[in-house]
Amino acid sequence: MPLPHATPEPWDGIGVVETTGTEAATLEEHVAALLRQQILGRQLRPGDRVITDRLARELGVSRIPVRQALQRLDGAGLIELRPHRGAIVAIPDEHPVPAMLELIEVRLRLEPWAAGLAAQHRSGRQLAALRRSVAAGRRAARDGDPAAAAGQHHAIVEAVVAASGNSALVESFRPLLNRTALLFAMLTDNGAEPVTDGWSHHAHVVDAIGSSDSDAAAAATRRHLRHIAKALRH
Repeated sequence: MPLPHATPEPWDGIGVVETTGTEAATLEEHVAALLRQQILGRQLRPGDRVITDRLARELGVSRIPVRQALQRLDGAGLIELRPHRGAIVAIPDEHPVPAMLELIEVRLRLEPWAAGLAAQHRSGRQLAALRRSVAAGRRAARDGDPAAAAGQHHAIVEAVVAASGNSALVESFRPLLNRTALLFAMLTDNGAEPVTDGWSHHAHVVDAIGSSDSDAAAAATRRHLRHIAKALRH
């Protein structure tokens, strides 16, 4: 079922639709996708509370799929479920620059490998989606829309890892990427510009994946991550 655009503001209305079984599982996926989109799009910020009853009322569902969605996002590193405080958008670290540098060190071990695998296993549809994301990110950067640009950065990396065809890598990488997105949001909210461009680097990665050149895809990914680390240190 389509869900309306959520907001961190208080809601009116009291109607709740009771759901069970498969329907509740489907609603859980919809609610999780909606919240994830709002967190990564920075409509919900680190530390914002997500109140189960209010969200359930706005969406016209019971609290069960909302709670399940919050648990799913807690496991993905986007939501923190705290005793006696409920759910908040995850606060990754109060010192975002050193935390981001640590994440990049980990990603340098995994992401080039993922890009190399993607060059071997990607489908035509996955390659087309990657190229669309690069084009959309460049437009967002040109239009001065950092939230949209950050969303495309996230989408590109997520798609590259998915194209690797390694399900264990996908599951292991997702929390790292989510935490990176939250830290990036904190940095840009504080006026920092940790990435000067990066889109030419993404394009090189995608071109290498399109050419089925594993070594070039891995090398371009390393250059991109080292570029980010250098910008952060300065």
